[in-house]
Amino acid sequence: MGISRPEITLPALGPIDLGRGVRLDTPVILAPMSGVTDLPFRRTAKSLGAGMVVSEMIASWAMLRENQKTLSMAQVDGAGGISAVQLAGCEPTAMAEAARIAVDRGADLIDINFGCPVKKVAVGQSAGSALMRDEVAAAAILEATVKAVGVPVTLKMRMGWDHGSLNAPTLARVAEASGIRMVTVHGRTRQQFYNGSADWAFVARVKQAVGLPVIVNGDILTEDDALTALRLSGADGVMIGRGCYGRPWFPAQVAHRLRTGQHLPEPGLARQKSIILGHYHAVLTQFGRSAGVRLFRKHLSWYSSGLPGSAEFRARMNRLTEADDVLAALDVFYDPLIERGVSPRGHDKQAPVGRGSSGSRMSSVLSRAVGLLPGRGGPRPPDTSAVLSALPVPVILLDPENRFRLVNHAAEQFLGISAPHLAQMRLTELVPQDSPLFLLIEQVRLTESSVANHDLTLDSPRLEKRGITVMGSPLPEEPGAVMLVLQDSSGALALDRQLAFRGAARSVTGMAAVLAHEVKNPLSGIRGAAQLLEASVVDADRELTVLIRDEADRIRALVDRMEAFSEKPISRTAVNIHRVLEHVRRLAQTGFAETVRFQENYDPSLPPVWGNRDQLIQVTLNLVKNAAEALAAAGNMTAHPEIVLSTGFQHGMRIAVPGTLRAAQFTAVCFDPRQWAGHP
Repeated sequence: MGISRPEITLPALGPIDLGRGVRLDTPVILAPMSGVTDLPFRRTAKSLGAGMVVSEMIASWAMLRENQKTLSMAQVDGAGGISAVQLAGCEPTAMAEAARIAVDRGADLIDINFGCPVKKVAVGQSAGSALMRDEVAAAAILEATVKAVGVPVTLKMRMGWDHGSLNAPTLARVAEASGIRMVTVHGRTRQQFYNGSADWAFVARVKQAVGLPVIVNGDILTEDDALTALRLSGADGVMIGRGCYGRPWFPAQVAHRLRTGQHLPEPGLARQKSIILGHYHAVLTQFGRSAGVRLFRKHLSWYSSGLPGSAEFRARMNRLTEADDVLAALDVFYDPLIERGVSPRGHDKQAPVGRGSSGSRMSSVLSRAVGLLPGRGGPRPPDTSAVLSALPVPVILLDPENRFRLVNHAAEQFLGISAPHLAQMRLTELVPQDSPLFLLIEQVRLTESSVANHDLTLDSPRLEKRGITVMGSPLPEEPGAVMLVLQDSSGALALDRQLAFRGAARSVTGMAAVLAHEVKNPLSGIRGAAQLLEASVVDADRELTVLIRDEADRIRALVDRMEAFSEKPISRTAVNIHRVLEHVRRLAQTGFAETVRFQENYDPSLPPVWGNRDQLIQVTLNLVKNAAEALAAAGNMTAHPEIVLSTGFQHGMRIAVPGTLRAAQFTAVCFDPRQWAGHP
């Protein structure tokens, strides 16, 4: 039985002549998406009917360096359709030269990015959407790029920086005067990022301002979305991004609907499996077998979403590391479904999620993530947000920049902050950057699989210190987004310790307690003797007795932690690091480093550090002892051995490379922190 749809007038779309011998016959374009539109995905979408495909965004100056990763991102394939390379940058000369390199390597078209909202691009490098705030600089970049190459140059931008500066129509006129041949507009501002809904009607103002072809972009997840966006904007074509996750055939479906007015069904599962296998082998060829397996996990999650047993399939795929094992698992999952005649899940059967609020769209994503089933003649399934609110455990959704995207009621109670206030915050405003929680979040993003930590201490000036259990999981539908489920584990840990102490005589914990007791007895005697001597010695020797007493107290505190088998939370306070270093120097010079000269170069402007004084002393003391032992091993103790203790603030990251490696050799393989990645 067919699916009834509201009548939507089909826009009359035709080919777009971009000049310089390039013609866009099918104005349905695959959007550039970081981490998604690599060459294998672009090649797959183009082979299935996308009229034009665009590379991931590439920094112009990174293109000039011609490192292997950048060249791989810019690689194109000349078989059918148009292959564009998207560049971002803030220097006209660099943009022009990068465009020449891309064209020399086969690009049919250069697309300039004025839309990327990511902070490190738009704020840190004054590129991407930041250029919408500087029309003079934008014009210089557009003109230089157009003059540099013999292929068409296009522009992708947003409505403006914010709703107080919706200058896309003005910038479109600047682009037209600069020789740009087509403009794509994402219907959001930079400040919206991907929140709210794309304003397709606003794009009509850009279309009315120029004689250029205009493409509408943003929230096009269904065929009806595409038709509505075209009708409201009057645009000449559509650019599709997230709607292609797991559906590289979706641009072809939209193109077919625009041409014929008829819905093109989803490919059958046998055909989908064939497409997946072709895509998978292309990824292995492009990136190697080991990296290819990891990179393809997100695509498998998207491809299988909504199919029976897909949750278990995705969980298994996230554990596989061998390319052949993935092939075998694909057979095991897809072949029975094909034999049973299971119908593919179709996005055309779902209510459009692109037109709701950010919360409603996220609820749709979460519905698929948690596997809520559509009703079959019975009552409708509960709203996902209601289910989340009813959960007794805190649930938090973070976006790729660790902003709070969603929290349930239990999370508000746990954090002690309301959801509207959290919506304006990042996790870094609540939890220090060095917290193990951020390590867990990064592991989730790197492995694209669930990660758990059952004994994590949440310690922050803004939150109550407590032990928690954390489960982090990726959301396949939202690359970079991480779902956190938290549970207070302090009660469980206390119970574990109580049970351990009950059987101390038969446990490792008991052995540690006995050992700690034996160590503390002589420490008490040493401290008492030092205290007695302190009252009778001359002033010159009193410093030594005070040092002995302080060391006895410090070691006793460390032993106390050993007595609890290291489960006792570390107590942190503001510590003057220079007093720590001075204490270590005095200890060293009264013992193992008595013949070593110490040079102290301290920066007095450094603020206190947040840490445990006793442990900082122990760690530093170990380092100094290692240095002294190294001097002795080198036979330098009788010369003029010296250890330098220095402090100072050093911005950024520094890498020391031993040996005779030349700078040119090193920079060729060094990670380039300025290479950008992000959604346009």
